[in-house]
Amino acid sequence: MPRPRLRITMPTYNQGKFIGKAIGSIIDQTFQDWELIVVDDGSTDNTEEIVKSFKDKRITYKYLKRVKSDNNKSPGIALNYGFEGSQAKYETWNASDNLMYPDYLQELKDYLDKNKVDFVYSNCDMFDEDDNGKVIATRKLSDIINVDWNVDIFKHHYFLGICWMWRRALREKCGDFQEEPSEDYDMAMRMVEKGGRFAYLDKILGNYRNHTDTLSNQFRKDGDPDKWTRFVKEKARLRNRMWL
Repeated sequence: MPRPRLRITMPTYNQGKFIGKAIGSIIDQTFQDWELIVVDDGSTDNTEEIVKSFKDKRITYKYLKRVKSDNNKSPGIALNYGFEGSQAKYETWNASDNLMYPDYLQELKDYLDKNKVDFVYSNCDMFDEDDNGKVIATRKLSDIINVDWNVDIFKHHYFLGICWMWRRALREKCGDFQEEPSEDYDMAMRMVEKGGRFAYLDKILGNYRNHTDTLSNQFRKDGDPDKWTRFVKEKARLRNRMWL
């Protein structure tokens, strides 16, 4: 039996209140030739129960035990576990608190099929939520940052959002996701270094839920929200002169 053309990895940690809707948004996609690997990074809530309530053979649940209790602050290890052994032509990952709009997968896959690029990303909605989950503000990613592809700007600022898809062959050239936070920025930088061709699709394909428990907001509470982006840029500078 042929493998699905697309593998989706969903790292998660104690997000039982969000993950059901996140998985539901994948099931409701117009493009259906996918497999979803949910990698539970040591949750102690009802995440497992919710994931297993979906009786869909395309969904695999993996529980990832950690040695260090603080390691679940980054999805990097979970992403590596989820993409291990992938045979899909295309790949993407989705946080367990974000939502895919129905044409997310179809639009991005079609773009890769029709264009000579290796990584495509799109615009997204951003819903700010209060402590009770009530939406208090809405905006688009493009309202706050220029999202058109520009490698010179990308050297200094991450602007790819949450809606993306890439060719598996490109990721395999780059090795594993880093275990530290900002693993998405680091991987994308290494994809550029390996010759990956990037493109922006000007469509709104997903919803970033900006709630109090996001990693970004946790880092803001710690007092240094840019710590890990600086870390990624310094790694890139030391690794490759193209980032100087």
